Order: sequence, then C-alpha cells, then structure tokens
Amino acid sequence: MSQIKTSLATFAAASCWDIQPIFQRLGGVVRARCGFTGGTVPHPTFARVGAGDTGHVEAVQIEYRLNAISYRHLLEVFWNVHDPTEEFAAAAAIAAA
Repeated sequence: MSQIKTSLATFAAASCWDIQPIFQRLGGVVRARCGFTGGTVPHPTFARVGAGDTGHVEAVQIEYRLNAISYRHLLEVFWNVHDPTEEFAAAAAIAAA
C-alpha cells in the first residue's frame, strides 16, 4: 500500500486566525495551523508577538496532499484573501466580499 505524499506550505499574514479556516476547508488540505515565523525570541506568545517586540509574524502552515491540490492553487487562495498593503487586513472580510 502506497502512502499519500504530503508537503508543507507556510504563509505569513497579519492574522493567521482569519486565513487558517479558509485553507482548512480546501479539498486536499490535511491540516492548517496557526503559529509564528521569523523572530528572535524562543517560544513567543501571541501577546508578545502582537506587541511587536519579538520580530515574529503570524503565519499559517498548511499540510496538503500533493495528489489533490497544488502549491500554486494554495498561493492563489492566499493572494485572494490576503492584502499585503494592509498591516492588519481582515482576510475573512476580504474573502467574504
């Protein structure tokens, strides 16, 4: 029996909580989880990251099945729900529009 191959994609956004459920609903996505990327402080909390003193940004990490969804499609979804020109863009509001 062959195992289904998965890969990881990580996208930084002002609020991972806004975009995480959008990715989680996509067919082929195994898991989408919020966390941080970058930064210099080990084990930062959401409060410290939000205060801006760790150098981290919120990010969503997506585990996806290579035979079911492409990285390109994940990128297309990301750019449709994330506005990089707004530091705290509400991706859920953009997606609902």
